[in-house]
Amino acid sequence: MSADLTTEPQARQLVSADAFIVRESRGVGDYILWLVFLTATIAGLSYPFWRAYLLPDAKFPSGMAVFGGLFCWLFAALMGGELKAVRQPGNWLLMLTANQLNIHFRSFHHWKWPAEDKTVLRLSPHDVEYIQPRESLIVERTTKTTVHKRVRILEIFLRDAVTAEQRDIILNENMSMPRGKGIRSRSSHKPVRVSEDGFVLSIDFSGRTNPNFMQVVTKLGERYRIRPIGEVEAAAPMHDSPPALTPDRVRAIETLAGSGDKIGAIQMLRQYTNLSLKESKDAIENGVERTLGSRIRRN
Repeated sequence: MSADLTTEPQARQLVSADAFIVRESRGVGDYILWLVFLTATIAGLSYPFWRAYLLPDAKFPSGMAVFGGLFCWLFAALMGGELKAVRQPGNWLLMLTANQLNIHFRSFHHWKWPAEDKTVLRLSPHDVEYIQPRESLIVERTTKTTVHKRVRILEIFLRDAVTAEQRDIILNENMSMPRGKGIRSRSSHKPVRVSEDGFVLSIDFSGRTNPNFMQVVTKLGERYRIRPIGEVEAAAPMHDSPPALTPDRVRAIETLAGSGDKIGAIQMLRQYTNLSLKESKDAIENGVERTLGSRIRRN
């Protein structure tokens, strides 16, 4: 198995100028809409000051204008943050070179997080058995609305499973992010997932990318075995659960707690479970083995 992990800046430095790069993208319409919200924000918040000069007979209440300005400011801030993230150098999903496939499994939303984290999996052509693109239209119905969602998944089947360490890093990247003495939950955007057995990487193309999904499939087909597009429902199951709590990890957690670093032990336990901060603290104090015996994967 020659697949290895590296940081995003290192991966960018090693990639040649003619590399095929897949990025998250946003169109001109998104920037125009952001400017509209920004203009509405300024107009609404300043309405009480210019109303008497420009619209002396206006009946529209100043309070409503200010409220509308704050509402538009919220949307402008959310859109502006995403548009800024899209423009960062680290905003890429795949980099394809003559002898390597680099997969960036950190969400582009998280570009402010530590650059020294290993968030790129590098594969050689020998590592890939075949690639299965999947596409389907999902219909979500509620009592009031019907939403049609186009789902595009690129599954990479590996000759050898990724190592337990690599799988844990990818899963931890999707689940949580240590921040000082606490754990910060991540957003729902998870560009890359890994199957439980470690043999399948699932790359989400449901958002907007440049080049688009079909162009990526065509380009990958020049160097890898590509199967015909299948249905998403037949895809290998991907799991959002944290890495398994194994006996070795339990011993490491209890050793850390025994050395006096209970905060570090709580952080480590939360990386391998869905426990709350209080539940993790109680488990550390009462003994992880005794408290969570049924959750420990013994095989």
